[in-house]
Amino acid sequence: MSENQQAIWAALAAVQMHLKTQAHTRRVDVGKYGYTYTELSALCDYLLPVLGAAGIATTYTTRLAPPDALEIECRLTAGDGSSVAASTFITPASWTAQDVGKSMTYGRRYTLQMVTGIATEADDDCAPDSAKHAPKEAPKAATPPATPPSRERDQLEGTGITEAQRRKVFARVKEIMPADATDDDVRAACTKTAQDMFQLTVSGLNKKQASTVIEWLETATFEMLTDKVPF
Repeated sequence: MSENQQAIWAALAAVQMHLKTQAHTRRVDVGKYGYTYTELSALCDYLLPVLGAAGIATTYTTRLAPPDALEIECRLTAGDGSSVAASTFITPASWTAQDVGKSMTYGRRYTLQMVTGIATEADDDCAPDSAKHAPKEAPKAATPPATPPSRERDQLEGTGITEAQRRKVFARVKEIMPADATDDDVRAACTKTAQDMFQLTVSGLNKKQASTVIEWLETATFEMLTDKVPF
């Protein structure tokens, strides 16, 4: 350890002696699967006063990481200027302000946990709801909505999602889902992804939109899939 880093490590070690495991504050469900996690706001409410009392400032930096990702860094700095940081790379679902903001919040949450070493409750990402909740009555089938005019136009012009793209979406989502997920669970996750990104069903996507979904799925995790980009 270099001499000029001793202050931050000593201060952080003192903080970690008193950190308590944080409860999960949010739940996300897809099909019979779901998971819970601790939101950034809850982590900040607990951690920032503790770090501040130890003379540690918390800052975030966001950088573009070509070709299509953001690098999010969380840095802890002691009063003498010594610091320690953690970073991660996030690919936004799109480059709208909303999706970029969600990606930044997602990255901040994880880097804050990494750099402080704080623990949250055990993840239950792959546990079926049936193991945690009483069975619920199956919802009645809803009347399918009318086909959007844009979808009809795409199909007539040959610009709608192709069968190959449809299969890629299904196959990639199936890879991300837990091994015991049913086809209905996979289809539910496919539909949620298309709705989150374009407010459409998978069948309603055009070729360009389908390509965007497929590209995002290439680097998506189960947690990202079930909440798209958690916030």
